Amino acid sequence: MSGLGESGVVRISISLPERLLTELNTLVREKQYESRSQAIAEMINHWIVAQKQEIGNEIMAGTITLVYDNSTPGLQKYLADLQFQHVDEVLSSLH
Repeated sequence: MSGLGESGVVRISISLPERLLTELNTLVREKQYESRSQAIAEMINHWIVAQKQEIGNEIMAGTITLVYDNSTPGLQKYLADLQFQHVDEVLSSLH
């Protein structure tokens, strides 16, 4: 788990409604966390990762695989035009 067990741990204090604390304690027991701090740190880490993905400023890589009928009229030009429209994102292509 990223972020836990690192040196430089800082202690903070939070206030929670009693109902939320009860639910947190149940989660800690069910998921067998060593402590509330471990559970909360993991939740915060997941939330931060989700926010970074939503913002979309992280570098990501992927592939798009198309299976198509090469005899379809105009298809090659259409695919080439799509690649040109997204030239900043398309690093390579294979036809």
